[in-house]
Amino acid sequence: MSAPSLPRLETINITVTARCNLGCPCCYQENTDDALSLDLLERLRDQALPLGLQQVMLSGGEPLMRADIAEVVALFARAGVDVSLSTNGSLVTAKIARALAAAGIGTISLSVQGIDDDRHRDRAAGSDAEEERAATILLDAGLRVVANVIVTHTNLPRFKQTLARVRSLGISNLNLLRPKPSLTPGWFERVRLRTADLHRLQRLKVWLAGQPDFDDVTMDCSLCPLLYGAPRVVFEEEGVRGCTAGHDFLNVDARGALYPCPDLKTPAFLLGDLHSDELQNIWRDSETLGALRDPTELNGGCGRCKLARECRGCRSLALHDQDDAFGDDVDCPYLDRSLPVRAARLAPVYGNLVLAARGGLIPGSARALEPEPMDDPAEVEAYEELTRDHRTDDDDRIADRIAAMVPVDREVELLDVGCGTGRIDLRLLALRPKLSITAIDLSAGMLAQARRNLEAELPEAIPRLQLLRADGKRLPFATGRFDLAYCAYTLHHLAHPERLARELARVTHPEGGLLFYDLRRRGGPLLDLWVWLFTLGYAPRLRAIYRDSLRAALPDHAFASALRTAGVDGLRFERGLFDQAAWRAPTDHRSTP
Repeated sequence: MSAPSLPRLETINITVTARCNLGCPCCYQENTDDALSLDLLERLRDQALPLGLQQVMLSGGEPLMRADIAEVVALFARAGVDVSLSTNGSLVTAKIARALAAAGIGTISLSVQGIDDDRHRDRAAGSDAEEERAATILLDAGLRVVANVIVTHTNLPRFKQTLARVRSLGISNLNLLRPKPSLTPGWFERVRLRTADLHRLQRLKVWLAGQPDFDDVTMDCSLCPLLYGAPRVVFEEEGVRGCTAGHDFLNVDARGALYPCPDLKTPAFLLGDLHSDELQNIWRDSETLGALRDPTELNGGCGRCKLARECRGCRSLALHDQDDAFGDDVDCPYLDRSLPVRAARLAPVYGNLVLAARGGLIPGSARALEPEPMDDPAEVEAYEELTRDHRTDDDDRIADRIAAMVPVDREVELLDVGCGTGRIDLRLLALRPKLSITAIDLSAGMLAQARRNLEAELPEAIPRLQLLRADGKRLPFATGRFDLAYCAYTLHHLAHPERLARELARVTHPEGGLLFYDLRRRGGPLLDLWVWLFTLGYAPRLRAIYRDSLRAALPDHAFASALRTAGVDGLRFERGLFDQAAWRAPTDHRSTP
């Protein structure tokens, strides 16, 4: 049997400083003067990039305690890495916000206090005003802001009021966090989410799925037991892949010590030191990381659970409760031995409720989504064959349409969301020598194939095409950055396509261009006949891909409705036999595509 392939190290949480100006009871970080030097951060970047680094999360302490924080952001952003930064907001100024935007920050995660929660104990009197001031400054600077909210036993009963508070700040992106053990005695025991709380949060999450007030609602990876019973597509739609420690994620503390996770900082989980150890050797050879990656190492109910590979439970809570990092996540509702029948019955019910809230995806409905991302090697190979051998004319037509909206005589920056294997982008780069493209996809396999296509077919354009792994529903780019943005054959993968459309419009200049291109649902009961007629000469697996895509495609009214719901103005619509498009030409270049 061959050895398993080495996973990509996609995300690193970096404690850039251990200093903080507050004393929040939820904090697990000791307040010291330790901080990572720019030289050491550069060493980390250079060693992590060949391992697949896509994102860094700058944390603390309070990262804004560093006078050179914009330099830290730029050090990674210049290399094409998505940079996010977590802040308590108290040190945010307009000058800092502008500097972070200029440095290339992708997302600011702003701590927002839950109603009836004392996690900012020493700033309770002024916390509301500070949150409002920070949110206003960051949003005015055009930054993407996410509200980080810890869901606790004490604030859960009034959590809808907390959500209203978040929206009153003008923030439409939300990240829900699970309490973890902290340095403050008694805090975790008082606020931890019990089994009954997780049942309640599960119902709240179903309710949130159907709310239009939030563009994006994500969850701490340790909350993924809430998705028990939901199919894979719901995991991916929520941006949750279970415990990521050691799978595609590492933590670096303010002294340069490496751990699988910021909550697994014990001597047994110390992986090495950035000053002296090579990151590649640690990522490849660590027995600790190997154990965390192996679901057969899980004990008890977590080991028996059918979600063991996807969820894996929270290893830091297992260590805290049982002194065994591979033991049970004891508060998981589906390990509650007093409710085995109820749990078994609720699981599929929850899955269907989530799907129903997400746009009628339950079996028998009009749409049956394709997976997001398409990351299986066989899927990537088949998709490349489909686009290379059968869809060249369609992709060329899309590229020509975009090129018609792009001025020939000046440099422009384009964004492609859901680039797949990059065929449209290669055609565009060949047509317009002055444009540059940032192309994103959730699939690492698709991006790898796009990179191979670029190197083999248009190597002279390598400096003008940046390939990034990112989620189109939560784009890591500043507001108004791109001259034109487009997505082709992406919307039909999504339960809520309006979320991607809203993000695409946000990162495009107000006078910039937009293009949405996708399949058009046709056929009804005659769908298989349509597929057979259109795919004459296709191999069986390619015919199956096309059939699945049509089943996921949006009907005419749903395509238009999604874009209207997203608030995208000034679009013109066009429909073909099996495709549909909506576009808006840049106001300074009005060629009709």
